Formats: sequence, C-alpha cells, structure tokens
Amino acid sequence: MIQSKNILNKYNGKKVLVTGGTGFIGNNLINTLKKLGANITLVSRDVKSLIEGVELITGDIRDQSVMNKAVIDKEIIFNLAAQVSHMDKNIISYEDLDINCRGQLTLLEACRIHNPKVKIVFSSTRMVYGENTKNPIKETHSTNPVTIYGIHKLTAEKYHLAYNAKYNIPCTILRIGNPYGDGQHFSKGLYSMPGWFMNQAINNKTVEILSSGKQIRDYIYIGDLVETMLRVALSSKTNGQIYNCGTGTKHTFGEMLQTISNTVGSGNFFYSKKSPNHKIPIADSYCFDVSKLKKTLGWSAKTSLQEGIRYMYEYAKKYPNKT
Repeated sequence: MIQSKNILNKYNGKKVLVTGGTGFIGNNLINTLKKLGANITLVSRDVKSLIEGVELITGDIRDQSVMNKAVIDKEIIFNLAAQVSHMDKNIISYEDLDINCRGQLTLLEACRIHNPKVKIVFSSTRMVYGENTKNPIKETHSTNPVTIYGIHKLTAEKYHLAYNAKYNIPCTILRIGNPYGDGQHFSKGLYSMPGWFMNQAINNKTVEILSSGKQIRDYIYIGDLVETMLRVALSSKTNGQIYNCGTGTKHTFGEMLQTISNTVGSGNFFYSKKSPNHKIPIADSYCFDVSKLKKTLGWSAKTSLQEGIRYMYEYAKKYPNKT
C-alpha cells in the first residue's frame, strides 16, 4: 500500500529490470511498478513467470549472455534474485553460493560492460549482522553472520559496494528485517514466519513453540518495504550506501503470534520448554535503528503490525490460492 505517489510518479515510463521478481517481494514490487506506469523487464528461469504488461527474459542470473542482454538501456535494477530459504542452507549451500554470490557478480559485470550508469538496489538481510547484536542495530554494527545465507549475502553486499567504488555504478544496499504481508506463502515456515503461523491460525491448529515468545523482531509490512525500495532507487543520495530497512519498532515474537490469533479469531499457540514436533528455529532478538534511512529519504515505514496483519489476512481471504 503506497503512502504517497508524488515522487513515485517519476516511474512512469522508466525502464526497470527486476531479478528475482517471482518471489514475495518481487511480485509486490512488480505490481506496484505496473500501477506507476514503469516499463518492466523480468529475468526468470521459469517460463510460467509471464506477467501481463511485463517483458520476460527467460534465463538465469548466472548466465552472462542473459544478463548482458537484460541490463541494456535499463535505468533502474531491483536486484532481488537469491536462494532465500534460511533453513535449507546446510542442504543447498553450494546452490546458495552459486546464486547469491556468482549470480551477483554476473549481473554486476554485465552492468560494468554494458550499462555502468544504471542504479542498482540490492536486497540484503538482517542476517549479515549475526546473532549477537546490540539493539537497536545501526548500519555501523559489526557484521558476523553465522549462516551460509548470511555470509553469502554479506559477500554480495561487498561486491556491489566494490563496483560502486571502482566503476561508479550507483548501488544501494537494503538490509531487510522481517517482511510480511499480502501474497506471502503460507505453506512452509521456510520463507515466512508470520505467513506460516497465519496459515495455522486460519486452519485453527494448535502449535507448540519451543520459545519464550520474548524474542524481539522488526516486522516490516510489504507495502512499506516496496515504497522504501522505490524511493531509494530514485535518490542519488543513496548511492554507495547501506540502509537498515525496517520500522524501528520492537515487537516480540509472542506479540506477532497474538496479533495473528486475534485478527484471524482462531488458532492456539503455546510455549513449551520441551522439544515440539514442529521446530521453529528462532534466533536472538534484534531491532533496527532506521534513523539513517529516515534522514536520507525524509520518509519511513508507516504501517503498524496490527494494520499489516489485518491487510495480510484480508488478502488471504480474498485470494486463498495465492498464499
């Protein structure tokens, strides 16, 4: 849900490339770009990714010839392509390396050779900070990722910043908190904790959780995340910069679960010290300091957790086959 369209009217007619556009964030981003009148190109391996009004280049971000073609004449690239499952990291660590590192270099090389003036917005993650954090987390906080996914995302960040410094390719890094909202997949906890738990609530399930529920998170509604990405891409002040992308508001894991239960009106979540049948891994607490982003853009996320969960539930009821 876009807060204001004034500055975003600049997307009308703008040539935009989206990698990883078939995922949760990418789908919402493309839908918004279409409404704003952008000329959108999507790179995807899946021929089923064809979207009305969007040019599809069927291929892989790791394929140099594909990316060479894709970046030509683009004004903005939203680089979302990634292996995104945190929980599968030990099983598919080489695929994670290939997509999240080599794929990023392939894109950057294509830009260096064929379109060095294009603005790139790279979607990174809170997981580059690691688990032992001092809240609220500033962008200057030490980075010590403890997962393969986090390590590779941090490496990709450095690739983008290096190409910005050496070749003057304007790149911006967004370290995204816990996104949730319309169209998020509910079937597994691999990609969405709020989504998975909402699915359990909708089906009136009882879920035992190995947690106190007191871990702090920074949940950002997808509409706010998309608007942040769009605004960052239009600003030259963000070139070569890293930004925390969240709300700066603390919510416990338990608050998120209770909000879902209250909104849906069903579901039972309870906490236990014994090992549950369905384990939900929960890392240490964190909350972002988003003052740098606010200062740069003069804008910040507006949607409360209660509002966002309600929007998410309303979408799930309206489009049950899309969650």
